[in-house]
Amino acid sequence: MLSKIYNHESLIEQLNQLKHVFYLIEKDNIDVGFLSVSSQNKSDYFLHKFYIDQQKSNAGIGTEVLNLLIQQINPKSLMLTVNRQNFKSINFYFKNGFKIDRVEDFDIGDGYEMNDFVMVRMF
Repeated sequence: MLSKIYNHESLIEQLNQLKHVFYLIEKDNIDVGFLSVSSQNKSDYFLHKFYIDQQKSNAGIGTEVLNLLIQQINPKSLMLTVNRQNFKSINFYFKNGFKIDRVEDFDIGDGYEMNDFVMVRMF
C-alpha cells in the first residue's frame, strides 16, 4: 500500500489534481511528521494524512499541530478516516473533539481494502 499511495506519481497527483496541501511537521529543527489536507469549498476539509514519528509521539505534538492547522484553515468541519483497529489514533481524535460519523470499507484497488471509521469534528 505504501508504494501505491506514496510513490512519486501518486504524490504529484495528490498535489496537482486532488489539491492536497502537504505540511511538514518540525520540532526543534527536526522533521517529526507530516500531514495533508484538502477542501473543495474552503469550509469543509478532509484530513488525508497525519503522521508523527512514533518516537516523538505522546509529547503533545499531534494536538499542537492539529490546533495550528485548525487555526490556519478555519474549517466549518474537518473529516478523516482512521482504521478501525488503530486504537491509539482513534483515542487521539476522540480527545481532540472528533466523533465517529460512520463505518466504511473502502476498496482502494490492487487487493487493498481500508476498514475505517469516518470521523468528523464540527466547528
